[in-house]
Amino acid sequence: DEVEAKVVHKQLCDLIERGHPAIVGEEFKALNLVLSIFAQLLESIDDLNCGLPDSILDVETRQQIITITKQIQTQVSNERVQGAWSCLSEEQQNAFQR
Repeated sequence: DEVEAKVVHKQLCDLIERGHPAIVGEEFKALNLVLSIFAQLLESIDDLNCGLPDSILDVETRQQIITITKQIQTQVSNERVQGAWSCLSEEQQNAFQR
């Protein structure tokens, strides 16, 4: 359900933020999967329904995703970031632009 989804997405973001190797891999080798998950979450919501009871993502976690994505761009090698970014579809890339 939506309430549980919000909790799980928050926990996932916390693990990613801490760089948990089981989630992000050694040296962020799973970055393409992380960005893909983030894109799917961002695609599922928009500014109007984020945080509403039927949304799977709350406002704080949406902001956490944006913050983590920005941190990744400065903390992970440009080559790895570009490689992961290129694995995303155009729609997924656009989800980060909203």
